[in-house]
Amino acid sequence: MPTETQALENADITCCPKHKNACFTTKVRLVKVYDGDTITVAYYEHRSESVQQISCRIKGYDTPEVRPSRSAPNRDTIKANAQRAKKVAVDFFAERTPIFEIGVVGYDKYGRWLIEEPDLKTLLIDQGLAYDYTGGTKIAHFGSTM
Repeated sequence: MPTETQALENADITCCPKHKNACFTTKVRLVKVYDGDTITVAYYEHRSESVQQISCRIKGYDTPEVRPSRSAPNRDTIKANAQRAKKVAVDFFAERTPIFEIGVVGYDKYGRWLIEEPDLKTLLIDQGLAYDYTGGTKIAHFGSTM
């Protein structure tokens, strides 16, 4: 079995697959809740030996947009429901200790960490503030008829 160095020295790096997924746990501190499915956390980055921030998309559901398009029907209703979903998320994370562990399961198309919070997902779906979402086309103007 080659060592890491040997494997890298001998690899054809012109055709090796690109890294797309991550799967790790790390301790974080909440910086802010943007909406019902997006948060920003601070974490300790070992390579640079510094604390850094990163945006995280909570996997498995979608909530109303904080900033829906100006042409969205019932735009004010969408914004109000987005604030309700955000409040549920704020309250959910307020119950955590200041420093807590998250499980990162990948990256989204914007480079955000994908994390799982199944209890928050259930809470939001049960209140009608989210729907199951695993990628692909989102429900247009979700939250406009709640």
